[in-house]
Amino acid sequence: MLLSLDLYICSRITLPNYIIDHFSWDHTGQNNLTPVMPLSGFKKELLRVLLYLSCCTLHYAVELSAPVLTMKSKAFAGDNVLITCKVSDSQPSVTLRLKSGNKVHDKKENITSGIIEHTFIASSKHNGMKFTCEAEMKVPGNTITELNSTIFNVFYAPITEVHVHPENISQGDNVTIDCTADSNPPAIYNWTYPLCPNAHIFENSSGIQISKIDSTNNGNYTCRVSNQHGEAICVKEIQLQDEEKGRGGTNVAVIMVVVALVIVVAAILSVAYCKKRT
Repeated sequence: MLLSLDLYICSRITLPNYIIDHFSWDHTGQNNLTPVMPLSGFKKELLRVLLYLSCCTLHYAVELSAPVLTMKSKAFAGDNVLITCKVSDSQPSVTLRLKSGNKVHDKKENITSGIIEHTFIASSKHNGMKFTCEAEMKVPGNTITELNSTIFNVFYAPITEVHVHPENISQGDNVTIDCTADSNPPAIYNWTYPLCPNAHIFENSSGIQISKIDSTNNGNYTCRVSNQHGEAICVKEIQLQDEEKGRGGTNVAVIMVVVALVIVVAAILSVAYCKKRT
């Protein structure tokens, strides 16, 4: 970018005596001459020329080249990525910065030409990140900035988690099993689970809704998520005890405790009786 700046340089000039005799300075801050008596045409023209020459304009230019940002526009997770941020032939000097979002990775100050290099290993966190090469020049009364940016795209296999709500399941609860996946491109969901009339897969296949859960829903709920870069598998096991069986087990346990107590009491009484006879 070429920027033209104007510097106004004015100096007081010495006018010939015969002009000064007919003019005096009007100190209004505008450096105008105020006539005190009529001038001839020649004198007026001469005065006009002298006043024009008394102020001149100095034009100079500053040049800020657009910075060049070089990097891959896309990569796969695990790839090594090199970014270069470059500026050249700038007058006067500039500050060069390489940024992602508001984070400054590196900068160089007071340079007319220069390059910044930055390397990193691509991962899911870099997907959609904006990288910017910025050149900034300060001139009298102004700051000039030139930018070059790109959005980085990272492809990666699914990163998956499965959550069960509520965490503590009781017989008759409505239960949701959610499978969440972070991937690029978007993943496809597949489920393996006990087929029961009260269990339904979400429309987008990312979860299962179980209405009024019972022991028939016991088993493993497997979420398999995949795209062309890989797959991830998560398994959640659900085990509910049947209420009738639970009550039956409780009754058996109570009976066994009672029988044991009866045996113990009978043994104590028997020993006491034998001692008494002897």
